[in-house]
Formats: sequence, structure tokens, C-alpha cells
Amino acid sequence: SQQPDTDAENCERWLHEGDKIARRFVMIAERLVTLEPENPRAHLALCKAHSQIAKQAWARDVEILAIQNMYRALAETRKAHELDPEYSIAQNEVTDLEGRLRKNGYDPNSPPPRE
Repeated sequence: SQQPDTDAENCERWLHEGDKIARRFVMIAERLVTLEPENPRAHLALCKAHSQIAKQAWARDVEILAIQNMYRALAETRKAHELDPEYSIAQNEVTDLEGRLRKNGYDPNSPPPRE
């Protein structure tokens, strides 16, 4: 008879599936930015994709990967705001990401940390 999965195995399986989905999201958003580099919404999509990678990294306690992706997300949302200064969603995302980086002890205006 087969043993039921433990909570840890279930959690790991869901994290793995989440990682795959987040990587696909990044690939799609990167393609969108390539196709429409002047579209602020394309950059916001890539911001959200990097934010999802960061969430997955936090779930695995991989701080450096989480922080690096938060910086990538911030760069994309800043680009979206630069392309359309009236795009309030992008401005709100800039404020949120800068605050989260500061909360974790990082300066949002400095280069991201290296591994």
C-alpha cells in the first residue's frame, strides 16, 4: 500500500509547481517587453513576474534570490512609470517595492546585492 504524502512533501510539491509557473510568467512577460518595449503595462507585467519569483524565493528562505528579484521588479515598474508618469498602478508599485526593500535592510536606490 502507498503511504499518504506528508505535509512537507505536499508543500514541496506545491512550491516546485509554483516555481515552474513563476518562471513561465517571467518568460512570457519578457517576451511581451521585447514585443512592446514602450508599453508601460508590459513592464508592469514583468515587474509582477519578478515579484512572484521573489515570493517563491522567500517561501524557500532564499533571501538573496528574493532580494535580487525585488530589485528586478523595481527596475521594471520604474520603467513603466517613466513611460507613463500618469500610470498610478506603476507609481504605487514603485512605492511598495521601495518600502519592502527598505524593510529588509536594502537601499532601493543602490545596486542589488550579488550572490
